[in-house]
Amino acid sequence: MKIKAKTLIEAAPWIRKFQAKIVVIKFGGNAMVDEALQRTFAEDVA
Repeated sequence: MKIKAKTLIEAAPWIRKFQAKIVVIKFGGNAMVDEALQRTFAEDVA
């Protein structure tokens, strides 16, 4: 979890550029057929 938090802190300035913007995220390929990947994707995007 520490790595994820560190990554988010480092990415925060870049992420702020997209505040109040519509962002399209492509979801497909292996992620669609693997339930664990679907869950991880949903958690990461939420």
